[in-house]
Amino acid sequence: MSTGIMPLPLGYRDSVESVESGGTFGHGPGPGQPTFVPPTIEVQLATTIYQDRLLSGRIEYLAIKLSEVETSITSLRNSQTTHATRLLTHSHSLNDQRQDISDIQGLHAEMQAMEKRLNDKFDNLSSTLKEMSASNGTFFTRILDAFKSFNR
Repeated sequence: MSTGIMPLPLGYRDSVESVESGGTFGHGPGPGQPTFVPPTIEVQLATTIYQDRLLSGRIEYLAIKLSEVETSITSLRNSQTTHATRLLTHSHSLNDQRQDISDIQGLHAEMQAMEKRLNDKFDNLSSTLKEMSASNGTFFTRILDAFKSFNR
C-alpha cells in the first residue's frame, strides 16, 4: 500500500501537532512539516557526551588542584629542609657553646687551684720571712752588741 509519500528518515515522525497546530505557541515546524524526535540511542549518546564533557571538566579541575597540592607539598618539603638545616646549625652551635662553657669551667677550676697554690706559697713565704726577720733581728742584735762591746 503505497501512498506516494516517501518514508521519513530515521529520527523523524509526522506528529499530530505539526499537522494541526502549527507548532508550540506558533513556533516550530509549520503544518504538515515533520518534527524531529531523536531516537533513544541518540539521546543516550548526547547524554553520554554531555556527561563525558562534565567528567573531563572535573578531571581537568582535579588535575589543576592536584598540581597545586603537589606544589604546596614541594614547598612544605623545602621549608622542612630549610628548618631542619637551621635546627642542625643551631644544634651544632649549642654543642660548641656547651664545649666552650666546659672549657671555661675547666679553666676556672685551674685558676682556683693556682690561686690556692699561690696563697699557700705566699703564706709559706710570709712565715719564712717572719722567721728570717726574727733570726736576722737576732743576728743584727748580736752584731750590734758586738760592735757596741768593741767600741767600749
